[in-house]
Amino acid sequence: MITEEPNVLRTMNNLGMLYWQMERDDEAEPLFRELLRRRRSLQGDEDDDTIGTMSNLAIVLKRQGKTEESRQLATTAHEKYRKVLGEEHPRTLNALNNLADLEMERGNADLSVELTRRTLKGRRNSLGPDHPQTLITMTRLADALRKMGDANAAEAAYREALEAHRRALGASHDQTVDVTRKLADFLGAQRRHGESASLVEGLRNGATKPEAAGEDPGNRP
Repeated sequence: MITEEPNVLRTMNNLGMLYWQMERDDEAEPLFRELLRRRRSLQGDEDDDTIGTMSNLAIVLKRQGKTEESRQLATTAHEKYRKVLGEEHPRTLNALNNLADLEMERGNADLSVELTRRTLKGRRNSLGPDHPQTLITMTRLADALRKMGDANAAEAAYREALEAHRRALGASHDQTVDVTRKLADFLGAQRRHGESASLVEGLRNGATKPEAAGEDPGNRP
């Protein structure tokens, strides 16, 4: 049984991930709970696979609305990754990002923004400013600032994210287009319809360069 156990654990993990991808969380949850119990017993609490299972279970629980238990697991996973792998290891930063998402869902926008800023700083340092995960985190920070209600900071963050995406990925990349649409939606919500329309028109023409901050082409003489 001892020699077969690693294969059993891998199979359980693969099945749990399949259930998660299919959004069959009622089946994924007990599987991940049992997998976590076995990995803790066999591999220890600070093994990379054990921590990964803890993080996966936290995500499943969050999607089910079990936010308090999810927060506890996500916090523990981040702390253990930080201890075992270091502050700026990609898995540590992924765990921190998951925790930021969870806090936003729990209504703690200020804390979510703080955690997202830390994730962005870590990814810039460890992956570089133009890495896709760094760029995605820039956009997520803008989203978090918008949800927090800080319009000025959100706009600045969206514009910075858009310029970084254009520089690193090009104007027609799907991620660049997504950021452009987010900025256009944000500006439309601010009743700056000229700027918003300009960005949308730019997408149709294959360009995503935003108007300068504070300039509304609809109000030009």
